[in-house]
Amino acid sequence: MRVSPFPIKAGAFVSFFLAGANAAFALCATSPMSGDWVSVNGATRGLTRAEVDVGCCDQVQNGRPVCSPPDSVRLFGKCHPTDCDWGVRTGAFQTADGLRLTYRQSFATRTVRINSLANGNLRVRVFTDFADPRRADFNMTEIMRPE
Repeated sequence: MRVSPFPIKAGAFVSFFLAGANAAFALCATSPMSGDWVSVNGATRGLTRAEVDVGCCDQVQNGRPVCSPPDSVRLFGKCHPTDCDWGVRTGAFQTADGLRLTYRQSFATRTVRINSLANGNLRVRVFTDFADPRRADFNMTEIMRPE
């Protein structure tokens, strides 16, 4: 009589294997955008820092990507005496070319686009749409390096 080196009977193994056959698992690599970033321009009057955490969006629910954990972005603008914290935004921000998110502030709506550059830096573009029609809307681009 031949003794199996495995303590599980063949039928139990097949049942276990088939039960998990419908589950799909993807391995997500850490995004190069994740991390703490600072402006390459020490004299910037725009964004000074960014904290970016890109989640793993390997599932779809009701036609929308589900990220685990959700993407998280926190931006800091130049203010005196300390930088202004724009706050944290979380959600599914990933697009084909980077991240896209919105900051709704009392005086303006800011659309932010973040993408990786070939040299390992980030480009953060901000379009500011002021609530007051008398103020001119504007675009700003900040290049950031790892902190």
